[in-house]
Amino acid sequence: MSRDSANSLSLHLIEDKSVTRPPAPTLSPNVALGETSTELLTVQELAARLRVPESWVRARSRSRTLDRLPVVRLGRYTRFRWSAVETWLREHEDQTCG
Repeated sequence: MSRDSANSLSLHLIEDKSVTRPPAPTLSPNVALGETSTELLTVQELAARLRVPESWVRARSRSRTLDRLPVVRLGRYTRFRWSAVETWLREHEDQTCG
């Protein structure tokens, strides 16, 4: 390889390194403002937000539960759309536990 081709190759590599890529989008459960309705939470994340045990969230998301949490099933994975859970919570605010 000649010296000229080596220099042009190194300049090309330097130019490629300077290219910036936009950050990857994230679905963070800790977003305080600007939350979107597409935000999906895991069982652990929802339990942390509601400050309840994970077992309570799992029990409320089973299909045999009469008044279950709104669930999104992705194969074997269970996710919860935060906006749907908020709606479910509003519907249950005034009801008393027996």
